[in-house]
Amino acid sequence: MFPYPMEPEDWQSAYTRDQAFKDSARYSDYSSLALLAGALIIAGYIGIRVLPLINFKMFPLYMWGIIALVVIILVFLLLAIVQMGATYFSTRFFSEFYRPPDGVIPSKLINYRLFGRLKLPPPLNMFSQFKYVIVKDGQIEKPDKWAAWASQHVGGPITLIVFDGCALYLERGNRFSRVVGPGNKIPFLEWYETIKYVVDLRPKVKVDSFNVWTKDGIKIKLTARVTCRIGDPIKKDPGSELVYPYDPIAVKKARLSALAGVSQYRARPGCCSTQHCAACDFPSRLRPLINTNPFDLLQ
Repeated sequence: MFPYPMEPEDWQSAYTRDQAFKDSARYSDYSSLALLAGALIIAGYIGIRVLPLINFKMFPLYMWGIIALVVIILVFLLLAIVQMGATYFSTRFFSEFYRPPDGVIPSKLINYRLFGRLKLPPPLNMFSQFKYVIVKDGQIEKPDKWAAWASQHVGGPITLIVFDGCALYLERGNRFSRVVGPGNKIPFLEWYETIKYVVDLRPKVKVDSFNVWTKDGIKIKLTARVTCRIGDPIKKDPGSELVYPYDPIAVKKARLSALAGVSQYRARPGCCSTQHCAACDFPSRLRPLINTNPFDLLQ
């Protein structure tokens, strides 16, 4: 289990690019060790079963060296065929289990997650970069591309480029892991972490007109305008250079409240965010105030 930090201030950099390179090397080593172990097992079996039957005086020594080289090549070819078969069946299973869209190539995604990326020195590092996802204007850009799809259904390692005005609610194993957003530290999606929700941090404006009766029986038509957003990030981070700074705890609470449907905003079906729920609910908040006061007092 990945050790997520308890402090929200550390969520943004809980998993980094350097850690992703280390995990890539570790998973790649596992695959290489499995291939080497298979080769050694086959070679050992051949040695135990065949060597006692060979008459080494039949050919000169260099010929036996060539024969040994051919056998080694055949062993690795056999393992490559086995690996191709495993890739084929894993791709079929992946396709039937996840039902990815047409733009997602399962074999490419499986190889990416299995081998990751190798950390190379400059300028060779430009050829070994992790995939990235761009989050802008409250949504993931190019959602039909395999990196964007994988970030929502399978996991990383993926770089998250989050523009101002957005935040990401992340989960690991269908459980909350952290909230990340824009800033100087670029967040990175961990191997088994997925983007569950994209939260729009921009203020929401709702204008509504409705009829209401005052306490002294006068019917009035009221037009009201309300602006709301998640949290009060100015208090949380007064020196932020972002236009829409975010409070990760407020984003988490707002998303959980909307999911539960029992928030203080009384979330309604069809509302796409907690801000909208608050805006949709303001007429019912104003009516009791007007109903209990005379018209003269309300002017």
